[in-house]
Amino acid sequence: LVDFENYDVIAIGTPTWWYTMAPAVLSFLNNQNWYGKIIIPFITDAGWPGHVIDDIKKTCQGAEFAQEMEIRFDSNGGNHMETAESKIEEWIMKIKHTFLK
Repeated sequence: LVDFENYDVIAIGTPTWWYTMAPAVLSFLNNQNWYGKIIIPFITDAGWPGHVIDDIKKTCQGAEFAQEMEIRFDSNGGNHMETAESKIEEWIMKIKHTFLK
């Protein structure tokens, strides 16, 4: 079990599931207190991100949001990642420089 009171910055990721977040992620988010937290939202999808990031923001009332990211895979059911690894590495470095001082 994780006590979220001990964390100020939390990364939340989910696959896109019919244009929104996976149901288990939604259930988890609905059961937390997000006031005063900073959330780094990221999603995976196969060509259509839907409204996942907006849904995370609506669900996590009271939180601030930073460094959101979409990671795209091919839409043919394969495992080929279309988002360049360098873009993901750059995103991670931005997070490190912003929050790990």
